[in-house]
Amino acid sequence: MNKIINKASIIGFVRYSQKIKFGNRKNERDVFEAEYFEYRFNIFKNVTLKSFQQQTNSNFVLLLLHSENMPSHYKERFFELEKANEFLYNVFMEDTQQSFNEAILNSFEYTADNSNNVAITFRIDNDDAVQNDYIEKLSGFLKDDFTGYTVSIPTMNIVKRISNKSYLLQESYFPANAIGLAYVTPLEKYKTVFNLGDHDLVNNQNRMIVLPKCTSGGLMTINGENEINVIDKTKAIILDKEGLNKYLVERKIENLDLECLRIYQEEKKISEFLELLIPPIIDVLIRKIKTIFS
Repeated sequence: MNKIINKASIIGFVRYSQKIKFGNRKNERDVFEAEYFEYRFNIFKNVTLKSFQQQTNSNFVLLLLHSENMPSHYKERFFELEKANEFLYNVFMEDTQQSFNEAILNSFEYTADNSNNVAITFRIDNDDAVQNDYIEKLSGFLKDDFTGYTVSIPTMNIVKRISNKSYLLQESYFPANAIGLAYVTPLEKYKTVFNLGDHDLVNNQNRMIVLPKCTSGGLMTINGENEINVIDKTKAIILDKEGLNKYLVERKIENLDLECLRIYQEEKKISEFLELLIPPIIDVLIRKIKTIFS
């Protein structure tokens, strides 16, 4: 499929289907297994892509980075998405780090010339969302004065579906979070946000602009497949669908279909459950006996 490239000064990356290991897995996940693929594809369409379709500033490019080994019938579905969204482009590559490095540097061909000779690249996972004025906010940093800076919206919202009618929601402050983390680069020495290394370490050696804590940030979903992402239930609140939608609309995140997320109930550990059944006096006696024999 040959699509005319509409160049822009803001380029986003979604690392979609590379075969890499996550969490404690010994082997990489089969990202093309039918059930897994369908689940993640629906989350991408109804959450991530939806958030970019609603941007108040449409002058950007979003690159989906795929394995070239993706089955042809799945490729066709992404080509259809590309056709329906002017800002969206698919990039297929070998499953090697070298091919990935080449792909992100070749993204330079999507950059547009501008009077400041700078571009901004950003990253986002394929199951998260940005607020609808995200690109508008980034465009304010398309100036030579900000060259070499990373840009972070530190406050993010984490959501987990726990029943048909309720969601667990946590607001978290994390200055180097990966949702929309951006980097301002000069065009003559083009470098992307991925070239800076792990997102949580980028400010170790790079200057960072952290927007105010009150600034509306992106949305991270806990969906059962992003194993390294967690929600702290001690700092979270429970909202029904209407309450959650109201909360997100106030933060400029709206019209997402979060019912595509699987339900993951909050379960107590067996040990915690058993402790509730033991009378306090018995617990005291057990502790004393342990002390005597130790």
